[in-house]
Amino acid sequence: MLNAEFNMDEEGKVRLTFTGLLSEPSFLNVALKQYFNLAGHATGISGLNEQIIKSILPK
Repeated sequence: MLNAEFNMDEEGKVRLTFTGLLSEPSFLNVALKQYFNLAGHATGISGLNEQIIKSILPK
């Protein structure tokens, strides 16, 4: 099981914290390729195709 927690502070800094639970001793590396379905698990692959990401960073 893998959990990802996103937090934004008052200055707009984002912190991403991963925690994982394994069924047996093993290495856990989640830093290389991460894909998130922001529409929710129940939407399946169609939810991935419906996502629009908007940048709020200064230009």
